[in-house]
Amino acid sequence: MVFAEFEKELGVKAEGLGRAEFYDKAGEPNVMLAISTGEERTYANILLTVGCA
Repeated sequence: MVFAEFEKELGVKAEGLGRAEFYDKAGEPNVMLAISTGEERTYANILLTVGCA
């Protein structure tokens, strides 16, 4: 999986989500920008959260 690469490049802990949970979170009304990279590795999609929860 690519989590180790994300953690290394971003300097943060990556959290895994299932497919349905990922798409649910990506479709939330507070999402302002979604970028599709075309990455083909399994579990290679990433959501970045900016700001306060």
